[in-house]
Amino acid sequence: DVAAEVQTYVPGYRLLNEPQFDEPSMVNGGQHVVSIFVEVEGAGDYLPPYAGNLDIMTAAATKVGEEIAKQIVEVKA
Repeated sequence: DVAAEVQTYVPGYRLLNEPQFDEPSMVNGGQHVVSIFVEVEGAGDYLPPYAGNLDIMTAAATKVGEEIAKQIVEVKA
């Protein structure tokens, strides 16, 4: 499950409820809409726990950097 995978690098990440799917309508411009409500409690290392949005951005950037580095190493090997 995707939430469990995100929790491996953002421990305070939680889904508040199941994703909500809205069918296309005039209100949403004829597009399908998916709404996901999450809560992120920060680790509190440098910033207060309520600053979890900053923790998730930092963790996501770190994860992307690690994945890019992994690909570079694989290409050179």
